[in-house]
Amino acid sequence: MHMQLLERKKQASLGNGQEKPDLIVLAGWMHVFSTSFLEPLEKAGVKIINLHPALPGEFDGARAIERAFEELKAGRIKRTGIMAHYVIDEVDRGEPIITQEIEWNGEELEDLEKKIHSYEHGLIVRATAIVAKAIVDKRDI
Repeated sequence: MHMQLLERKKQASLGNGQEKPDLIVLAGWMHVFSTSFLEPLEKAGVKIINLHPALPGEFDGARAIERAFEELKAGRIKRTGIMAHYVIDEVDRGEPIITQEIEWNGEELEDLEKKIHSYEHGLIVRATAIVAKAIVDKRDI
């Protein structure tokens, strides 16, 4: 409970502009931000990026890996993937920064989850570096 209170206070201070980070990176964050939280950050030029275990436009929201697995097993899709994207008020619909396709080789769900998570670690680091470089380059102009 104490952590939830601290989290709410932090969200409130970020949302009302008391603090201004350059970049917020969400990885494993299962919380949908409200427009009233996102708008002040956007106006302040704060970039927010998210890691999502699906390709753009596929399996938005929770349980993406499970839903992809069911489609793979049924033969309706042949691959899945991951992306890092900018956060907007539509869940997992922000502009992709970087994507990576991941082949399915008949693995069971648990193994597919492990495989996807192993790729996510590198992807979020690369996406963070891309966005951080853009922020720094913009300042240097």
